[in-house]
Amino acid sequence: MSFSGTQDKCKACGKTVHFIDLLTADGISYHKTCFKCSHCRSTLSMCNYSSMDGVLYCKPHFEQLFKETGTFTKHFHARRKIASKWMDL
Repeated sequence: MSFSGTQDKCKACGKTVHFIDLLTADGISYHKTCFKCSHCRSTLSMCNYSSMDGVLYCKPHFEQLFKETGTFTKHFHARRKIASKWMDL
């Protein structure tokens, strides 16, 4: 009997995920190292992530997103520092 491995592809990088490196969240396969917040790129674990429409976030950024937008959309507002730089010119 031979082990053929998985044919799962990582959603983040598109490469084959071998069983030893497989992490499945919300029915989607990832490499453990590819399971990162889409905003800050920090590595996530199964106990500290949230997702919206397949987009991964760490808990703090998911909560910040809701506070800034009032809804769980996938986009953060532009940073105020950037806007103030333009006003100073």
